Amino acid sequence: MAEEVTKQKKEKRSLVDCTQAFLQKIVTSDSQEIDLNSTSESLGIQIRRLYDIVNVLSGINVVKHVSKNKVKYLPNPNISIDEEQAMRELDAKEKELAELEASIQHEIEEFTNSLDYKYYAYVDKNDLIKLPGTDGHRFYAFKSQPDMTLEAIDDENNEGGMTLKCESQIGGIDIFEVW
Repeated sequence: MAEEVTKQKKEKRSLVDCTQAFLQKIVTSDSQEIDLNSTSESLGIQIRRLYDIVNVLSGINVVKHVSKNKVKYLPNPNISIDEEQAMRELDAKEKELAELEASIQHEIEEFTNSLDYKYYAYVDKNDLIKLPGTDGHRFYAFKSQPDMTLEAIDDENNEGGMTLKCESQIGGIDIFEVW
């Protein structure tokens, strides 16, 4: 069963994804020489497909076979060793920044879903003034527990008017007219 899932996962990866993963692995390896069998296992790419990738990359002088199951990365002769090292450092920095961005995004999601955020979230008068179409309307501020519900009901007795219904199971509700 686990073998089936692994096989399905292997087959769903595109050739582009497989090639990028392979190149990333060989370029970042210390000796820039890798064993295809272990690479196949670690990347989850079928060995047959990995050989297809290697054959194409070999044809354009990106890698070369050094033994039956080993290939070596051939650096671009137009790029100096310093430039290549700088590119590796930039790749590492890019990965670090992506991880940091993901971490920050996770923190933001946790914060916005926390009770503290819901309790202390507010809108000030300047935020309301910036809204389009606010001229001639009244604004009210409600201070309550996070469980407060607010329902706007069309008032049939007052043409064009609304009735607001506020409820909180935890505590009281303070209502302030902003303007």
